[in-house]
Amino acid sequence: MPTAARLVSALLFMGLAYLVTDMVPALLEDGQPYGYLYEITVALGAICGWTIMGPRAEYGGRDAIGGGVTTGAALFITATFVQAFMRMIKLSMRGRYDNAPEAVAKVFEIWFEFAMLIATPKLLITLVLGSVIAGSIAGGVGRRWS
Repeated sequence: MPTAARLVSALLFMGLAYLVTDMVPALLEDGQPYGYLYEITVALGAICGWTIMGPRAEYGGRDAIGGGVTTGAALFITATFVQAFMRMIKLSMRGRYDNAPEAVAKVFEIWFEFAMLIATPKLLITLVLGSVIAGSIAGGVGRRWS
């Protein structure tokens, strides 16, 4: 059910996703394409904010802050996994894999490498602090308009 807390959570995590994603191209190797990185990550920020943070924002307080951190972690994991999956699809279309199980197994290797590449202290601190702030704001909105 749409609520003000869900809407605000979605908007806040969209903004946080854009802010954190803006740090990623500097971490990638020169010439490495990043395709629809911004669009996908911002859309995932909206989905995570709406579905994960939105229901928790109505409780406020520590629950909202914990929900914000959980939403930030879920956003990081899903965004890196989706990017790895898209990379695996691109490589499989070029014939790099002999069969489907090999390609499916390779997506987890690509995901781990990509996550470790972009998991710098600056990016992680921004993500955690942004998640705490977004959770606090969403919690305030949830308490006020629930």
